[in-house]
Amino acid sequence: MSRGLSLLPLYQGIVEFTELCDGKDSCGNENHVCQKARKSSTFFTSPIKRGREVSILHCLKGLDELDREMSSHCAKTSFSLDGHHTLGATSTYELIIPSHVDWKTDCTHIYGASYVFLSCLNKCSKSPCILTNPLRHDSCKDQYRNRVYSLSNNSRLTFLLRDRRYLTYHQDNIFPCKNGKCVSYEQVCNLVDDCKDGSDEINCTNNFQCRVTKDFMPTTKVCDGIFDCLDLSDECNDMCGKKMINDLWVEAFCWVLGIVAISFNTFTLPVTLKDALESKTSERFTSCTFLFLISLGDLLVGVYMGTISVFNVYYGRDYCLEQLEWLVSPSCSVVGVLNSSGIAISVFSMSALSVIRATNISKSIHLPVPVSRKKIFQNVFIGVMVVIVSVVSSIIPLISRFEDYFVNGLYHGSNVPLFVGISNKVDRKKVLEAYYGKVGVATLTWDMIRKLSSGMFSKDYGGVDHRKLQFYGNDDVCVFKYFVKVDDPQVVFVWASHSMQIAAFLLILITYISIQRKSAEAIPNVADKITKKVLEKRSAKVQRKVTAIILTDFLSWIPFIFLCFLHTAELFDATKYYQIFSLVINPINSVINPLVLNSKIAEKLMILKAFAKRNLGKRKINPVVKPVSPDIEMTNMSGR
Repeated sequence: MSRGLSLLPLYQGIVEFTELCDGKDSCGNENHVCQKARKSSTFFTSPIKRGREVSILHCLKGLDELDREMSSHCAKTSFSLDGHHTLGATSTYELIIPSHVDWKTDCTHIYGASYVFLSCLNKCSKSPCILTNPLRHDSCKDQYRNRVYSLSNNSRLTFLLRDRRYLTYHQDNIFPCKNGKCVSYEQVCNLVDDCKDGSDEINCTNNFQCRVTKDFMPTTKVCDGIFDCLDLSDECNDMCGKKMINDLWVEAFCWVLGIVAISFNTFTLPVTLKDALESKTSERFTSCTFLFLISLGDLLVGVYMGTISVFNVYYGRDYCLEQLEWLVSPSCSVVGVLNSSGIAISVFSMSALSVIRATNISKSIHLPVPVSRKKIFQNVFIGVMVVIVSVVSSIIPLISRFEDYFVNGLYHGSNVPLFVGISNKVDRKKVLEAYYGKVGVATLTWDMIRKLSSGMFSKDYGGVDHRKLQFYGNDDVCVFKYFVKVDDPQVVFVWASHSMQIAAFLLILITYISIQRKSAEAIPNVADKITKKVLEKRSAKVQRKVTAIILTDFLSWIPFIFLCFLHTAELFDATKYYQIFSLVINPINSVINPLVLNSKIAEKLMILKAFAKRNLGKRKINPVVKPVSPDIEMTNMSGR
């Protein structure tokens, strides 16, 4: 037996799920609640009638001046079907339509009786007459007891209805369903299956029939980015299906960057760990420690990229139908935390390294300091705090205590006809007010919304489940919610994160400028010429690396944050660029950082390049790798 929806006590009614939101008011206010839940518009299915006159479209009468203005452009006509003549029948209505002979209109936005009249008068540009099923003498069983039998085209027995007001006999306003039932013209092409066999809707050009549920939706709601069919077929079809990553070139970049980031940083991690354990000086140990953390953060970003690429292939073309399940799934939140934690670890580590190096640069030039237990404890403590702060800041949006700030909506699965897709607080409040009446609080909490929503459903069959659309489920690739509007509850948290990125960039820029300035001042004072020459070369090398780091950070993050600002200020809708920045531009640092900070990767790439050229029969290249003293190399900004 189906679950039921219990409506207001005033109506004392229960609607089975099979009949919920079917267009018929089974419990008084069912349609009103369903319209709010599904964001449906109200459609006019009955034209304006004045006695026997029926006004169509812009020939509706209004003010007297408008009536006089339009009277010369409108004409009256009797409604009759071409090729159909019933003995004794007269037309019930005189239709008022535009008088131009060639006038036609697009009937995909017209419903009910107006659609029937216009389509059968050949006034619809792309909609044929819907009255194709002939009215027979045995149609409409147990309906219309005032019927009078007659002949149609002198060959078929039919019936007429007697109109006592005008003393006429007519067949107007009778639509025979294929199952023998009859409905009025107002019930034809009105998006509701009034015939119960679909024959009053199936041939209309103003609707779209959902694939599984067989509900009818306006054609304007197809491929508009909002789910209206419970089976999602209005958005997931041949016209507008989607993948997790829609653009092929973005998908390719995601694969390449993910694989390269994982490879480079997987190579860098054990190397830097080994270097840290073998370090003889405090400066080298510090550099290796934070380089390890930078590589760890970049590796997490690479794992995120690879995971998203795998899920994209796993879902393939079926992703559209699985989209909602994916966005509310724990997997989506996990990969989102993975990406955010990786970015934060990398940014915090680079900032900490730059500050420490700027503080100790003068000492390292003149006299290297040996590694001490105090220094080891200090670096390990800072490193652990960097990881903890990064992970905690990434999981804060998932903590239930803060759900009113970070949860973006509720999803009830595909078995609750009342709620299609995911609804946010504003939409859900409208539904609850349509059901309960005015809610006495300005802002509802998600806990209140869940309780009130549960109260709408019978508990006899377990009620309904509520799944949260978490912070990271705002986009198909489950990334940090970078784009927010001013009225978004998450705007403070998001812009705190953006401000952190800007502050980190400025901090790294300022400290590296300070390092270069101190180096330039200290090196000329070195007495030994050989040492002085080595320090000058090292300074130039560091300057190149610093320039690459700052430039890549600037190009990947600063324009993106500026775009976020334009979106927040509602000067530009940046939503369509979400995946480009999240999967292509921002993750580039995870590939470039190990190349810039770890010279051994560049050496390996040169060896691979030479090997490839030799095997391709090209000029043999013998890469020359100059050995570098560990104690000199340790003062490098990256520890390499």
